[in-house]
Amino acid sequence: MAKTYDFRFIVRKAEKKMIGGVEYRTVMFGGTADVYHESCAEMTYAEAKHHLQNLSDGEPRTHRAILSMKYRDDRVPPGFNKNKNWIDGGN
Repeated sequence: MAKTYDFRFIVRKAEKKMIGGVEYRTVMFGGTADVYHESCAEMTYAEAKHHLQNLSDGEPRTHRAILSMKYRDDRVPPGFNKNKNWIDGGN
């Protein structure tokens, strides 16, 4: 059986900006109006990545979906710190 971990899922408002012909995404921090979704769940890392993709796919507004550990001192799954644990999505 695969190990489970406590994950936090956050989908935050983001804005697209063009600087010198390169598109950047600015994530909004501060205030509950900038948070489209926030939840926690215990699951495997593979399940968490799949759930994050589903959350991102379900949000039509420009956003960044972020996967993190529920608590700062939680143990992390192998490879977690080396992988991209966010998804940019929306219009």
